[in-house]
Amino acid sequence: MAACGLAGLLYPFVGFLYGSLSRRLQATLFSALSGGAIAAILVLVLQFLSAIVISPDSPLPAIKEGITSAISLTGQSSILVIGGMIAGLGIVVCIVAFAGAIGALLSTLIPARRKI
Repeated sequence: MAACGLAGLLYPFVGFLYGSLSRRLQATLFSALSGGAIAAILVLVLQFLSAIVISPDSPLPAIKEGITSAISLTGQSSILVIGGMIAGLGIVVCIVAFAGAIGALLSTLIPARRKI
């Protein structure tokens, strides 16, 4: 449970860092939000890739087994099961992008320090 909470805070934090950087570069709000979203998605991709590399076994047999068991349990065609998996992945990517954009937006709300 703690790992899920920390992962949920990671994506807004990455967006916040990107927004802080883009503010120093005098970027527009749109570029800060889109950059925060893209940075969060890149972190998600990095997490997936590191999980594949770190795993001692190949994840492909587990994915195939999951698809075949879902097909046998639901009685649906493989196209529907794979489409549902892709839709679920799309939802996760949208949530991560939204969290990154929110983090970038929060960074723009903090007043910048003025040089004396």
